[in-house]
Amino acid sequence: MTTPLPRLLLPLLLVLMGWQAGCGATFEPVGPRGILQVLVDPAHPEVLVGGETWLTATALCADGTAQDVTDEVEWSLFSGDQFVAIAGTQSSNTRLIGIEAGHAQLFAVLDDVVSEVVVVEITEEPSLPGGGAYPDLGVLQFDAAVVGGHTTYAVDVVNDGDAVAGGFWVDLFRNPEEIPEPWDVGDAYVWIEALAPGEVAYLDIEVELTPLAGAPWQSFVLVDGYEMVVEHYEGDNLAGPLEVE
Repeated sequence: MTTPLPRLLLPLLLVLMGWQAGCGATFEPVGPRGILQVLVDPAHPEVLVGGETWLTATALCADGTAQDVTDEVEWSLFSGDQFVAIAGTQSSNTRLIGIEAGHAQLFAVLDDVVSEVVVVEITEEPSLPGGGAYPDLGVLQFDAAVVGGHTTYAVDVVNDGDAVAGGFWVDLFRNPEEIPEPWDVGDAYVWIEALAPGEVAYLDIEVELTPLAGAPWQSFVLVDGYEMVVEHYEGDNLAGPLEVE
C-alpha cells in the first residue's frame, strides 16, 4: 500500500527526523525504491508477560511516498530475546509476545536501511483495583466450515476467571483489511447474557458468503470488543487470523 505524502511536508518531515537522529544527521536515498528511512510503529511498544502487541514498518521514499513494508523488512532482536519473541507477520502486522518482565531492543532493516532502535517494555500483568474476583474471557476454539453458499464458524468462548462475566458481545470478522481492535463492529455478532467461572459458550456463527477460489479469508473473532466486562487480563480476547477457503 502506497500513500503519497504532500511534497511540501516531506522536507520538513526529513528535517525533523534528522533532528531526532542527531544534530547534522542526513538521509540519502538507498536502493531501487530510493528509501530514505524505515519507521517502526509504535516507537515505544509495551507488552504484558503472556500477552502480545503488534508492530508495523513504514518506508519513507525520496519520491514523496510512504510505503507499508511490514511484510518486507527483516526484524532483528539484538538484546532481550529472553523477554520477548517475534512471532511472525500476519495481515501486515508483526506480532510480539511477552515472555518475561524486562526490556528488549529491536530494529527493522530493508534495502540496507536500518530503523532506529525500538525499546520494548515487557511488564507483569497490573493488579486490578481493589483486588478480589474478576472474570477472564478468552477463546478456546475458533474454526470454520464452508458448506454450500454459507460459512459457519465454531467459536468456543470460556470464562477462565473466578467471577461471573455479565453480558457481552462476540464479534466475527470475516476478512477484515486490518486486525480488529476494541469497538470495531464485526460482520456477524452474538450476545452472551452471562458466563460463569469455568463455563464455556459454544457458538455457531453463520455468514451467508464463502471465500472465492484462490482467495482465502483471514478471519478473526473478538470477545467483549465493547469492553463491557472488567477482566483479569484483556490480552486474550482476540483470536485469529483463521484461514478459511
